[in-house]
Amino acid sequence: MSEMLPYDRCNRAADSRPGIIRNGLLACGLCLLFLSCATTKPAAFLDIDIAVYGGNFEEGIEAMQERQEAKKPLYPESNAISLFLDKGMLEHYAGNYEESAQNLQEAERLIEEAHTKSVSAAVASYIANDNTKDYAGEDFEDIYINVFNALNYYKQDDIDGALVEIRKLTLSSGKLDIISRRYEESGRSVGDWVMEQLSKIGFSLSASLPQGEPMTYSGSALAQYLGALFFLADGNEDSAHIAFNAVEEAFAANPAIYGYPVPKAVAEARDVPEGMARLNVIAFAGLSPVKEEGKFSQAWIFMQNPELKNPVFKLPVFVDRDTGDYRVSVTVNGETFDLELIEDMGAVAKETYNAKFANLFLKTYIRVLLKYAAADIAATAASQAGKYGDIARFAAANAARVAINLSESADIRMGRYLPNKAFIGGINLEPGSYPVIIEFSTGYRKELTAEVKPGEINLIDAVSLTPNDMTVALMASAGAGGGGSSGRGGAGSSSRWVPAPGDDDYHHLGMYFDAGFMGATYFTTGIGLSLYNDVVKFQVQYGLAPPENDDYTTDGGRYVGHVIGIKLLANFFTLPFERLFGPSWGFYTMNFAVGANFSWFGMDDGLGGNRHRDPLYMGAASIQWDIIKADMSHFFPSWKYFKSFSLYAEPEFWFASSDVNAETIFKLSYGLRVSMF
Repeated sequence: MSEMLPYDRCNRAADSRPGIIRNGLLACGLCLLFLSCATTKPAAFLDIDIAVYGGNFEEGIEAMQERQEAKKPLYPESNAISLFLDKGMLEHYAGNYEESAQNLQEAERLIEEAHTKSVSAAVASYIANDNTKDYAGEDFEDIYINVFNALNYYKQDDIDGALVEIRKLTLSSGKLDIISRRYEESGRSVGDWVMEQLSKIGFSLSASLPQGEPMTYSGSALAQYLGALFFLADGNEDSAHIAFNAVEEAFAANPAIYGYPVPKAVAEARDVPEGMARLNVIAFAGLSPVKEEGKFSQAWIFMQNPELKNPVFKLPVFVDRDTGDYRVSVTVNGETFDLELIEDMGAVAKETYNAKFANLFLKTYIRVLLKYAAADIAATAASQAGKYGDIARFAAANAARVAINLSESADIRMGRYLPNKAFIGGINLEPGSYPVIIEFSTGYRKELTAEVKPGEINLIDAVSLTPNDMTVALMASAGAGGGGSSGRGGAGSSSRWVPAPGDDDYHHLGMYFDAGFMGATYFTTGIGLSLYNDVVKFQVQYGLAPPENDDYTTDGGRYVGHVIGIKLLANFFTLPFERLFGPSWGFYTMNFAVGANFSWFGMDDGLGGNRHRDPLYMGAASIQWDIIKADMSHFFPSWKYFKSFSLYAEPEFWFASSDVNAETIFKLSYGLRVSMF
């Protein structure tokens, strides 16, 4: 599954002890860099987004299902929350309210479960990146799950069920209260303090990043408004009165989110004239922003190697999927009125994320600093390799920089199909049946007949996720990260939406056997682990280096005998031949990887005889080229073991350190790697 580096036969000279320290530091430094490598997943939601933009929600569900059921699932196991949230939202828009409720309930359960897990995953994210953790959901997602589930139950004529969802949010110990207290109590976090100290030494945060400012969040006006309506439907006027007041309090307490007037519809819904009935309308427009990976650099003048003085930080940033304002108008029995904005859901997403950004940045800063410091030490040690020291230092520093960039990836997971804005309005009417037309500025038009009954809330809704500017929306869709381009299927509808274990790009673990030939040795055999879906490989190995006067191969070198070592590889480019020649070539992949080799040479004749010199340690940098990586599961889908093999060539640069004759030695080896599982 993942790949490792073989050896070349080193021909020339070095003394042992100075090289032990220098090459040891080089190899250890590179080990630290490569062990946390993972790649950012490509964008894969474009076809679903296009269906959603056009209001074809059933088509979007089918596209999502196809991708989740193919070989590589769109939502890996670590992103199960987004899977159930996204499917639940699309089912809601499609009018499949029971299915929507089931999916949203599962998303809510997983969020609750994520908050009770051990801290081990959080610690791992300081070493690798945030994608090593299961996605735990965002606060705004947790809130809107209950909002839309309340609407799901209302649509099924279950007011009690709707009120259960609202009470999860609005009770004194509910989610809104917990989130509000969390933001109030957090105040200035450790991350805020560290960012302030960094600014004193010249670190200026990019203006395009969230600034991590503390905020107070007292709740969702949309949730409180729906709660007031449902309390009215249940005949609980006191609770409805409290909820209506909470809408106004939310506006007053959160000016960064609610920078517009309280809708007049809130007051109108509180006091319906006697003998009249009220038709209430709610509409959702546009899609909320999505996360993208933002790359930001900063000068670190304290690094000794110039290649490492400008680290790159990869952090999630929100990208709008539309521009301009929305307008929603309603015509009832010939009378037209505009709906009013009650909640900018995109602003809620950005603001709640902004509140935790300082801690997220601190974690990223510490992680990148440690990696660059290890690389700086290793590159500086490599510079001591005699007359080739500058070349060794340059190669080590640049290889480390590439490896670090590969190892860092922003966590851009989130639900993609929440609306951007929510509008409300209403009209008082004589009880009866009325034709209603709801029109969006984006061109969508919904026509229906509403039965307006006294003593009921008579709530109707409409959704248009069509953007004002399709070009901006498509660019955001194409640029946003996500899961793989296809998914793996399950048998039966009950299993098709379960994320497939083992296909998670960030948690996949494999084992392989490696055999290398020529290069620094007659042969090398090793066994290794592949990590992050075959992106990183780590192996231990044994080989035999030829003596100086070997009659059976090319002339041996001064580095001979038994060879024991470790090797690390990190893929930096993959070429799937399927993209060039079609699906029939889906078995063929070509990979390129950079790597580090750290080996102990016994300096004997390899046959248990005389020892020529003291044993020594040597380090090497390499590039491994998988000439072919064959996926046998393409031909034999039922195989569980030995599913792939690779034939590779590997140029290596060995660093021979010595006070007498230091040098860099080039070798070329070839090898075979077979996955065990």
